[in-house]
Amino acid sequence: MNKLLAFLAIILLLSACNKRLTSFRGTSNTLSVEALQFDYLSTKSKIRYADADMSLNAVATIRMKRDSLIWVSVSPGLGIEAARALITKDSLFVINRLEKEFMTYSFAELSRMFQMDINFALVQNVLVGNLPLVFTGDEKVSKEGEHFQVKQQMGDFQVSNAIGRQTMKLEQLHVQDASGLNSLDVQYKDFRKLKEEAFPFQTLISLLYSSGGQSATTTIQIEHSKAELDEASLTFPFSIPGRYDRR
Repeated sequence: MNKLLAFLAIILLLSACNKRLTSFRGTSNTLSVEALQFDYLSTKSKIRYADADMSLNAVATIRMKRDSLIWVSVSPGLGIEAARALITKDSLFVINRLEKEFMTYSFAELSRMFQMDINFALVQNVLVGNLPLVFTGDEKVSKEGEHFQVKQQMGDFQVSNAIGRQTMKLEQLHVQDASGLNSLDVQYKDFRKLKEEAFPFQTLISLLYSSGGQSATTTIQIEHSKAELDEASLTFPFSIPGRYDRR
């Protein structure tokens, strides 16, 4: 449960940036991909989580301040809060109300846990549907069916971005390490307009990684029932009860 709560908080991370178009040159075209932008974001979401040990359905409320704070409240049902998380630029804090305990993780610790380089910028872009990496000019661009394929290198990881030719948004993401043992696949669906911004209301994440010498798979499906781009400031209440134990 501890690992699940930590990962649920991370995968809910949504981000924003100032309005911009991301452009780079392919072999003969200039491809522009729109990036979602806002200062504050709030959502109501349904989450389905599954790994080899358990499966879980939950409802989440998310509040976010751009590039600063992420606040997440998770309830399995009946309106009872099971967990609350606060995510900062370098750390994750989770309160487990069911077990009366709390946890803290750095992104360095999470990277070791999932055998993949996880950081604030990467996760926020993955979850909001923006391209995960900045462009260097060395990208390989090609047309394949209904998508533009953009391939990038991130250390030992190969990153493949599938840009929809109709939406001009990231619709599929595949990240794999050199060994082939660790990979991340993300699919974005059900794009809707939020103040003229296209936003994916469905995200399916599949994480394959090596754990204890064996292959392990985690899948998460996120469906937003409501999403709003807020101009006014949001609150992020977070306080760890003194009687809770640290895990």
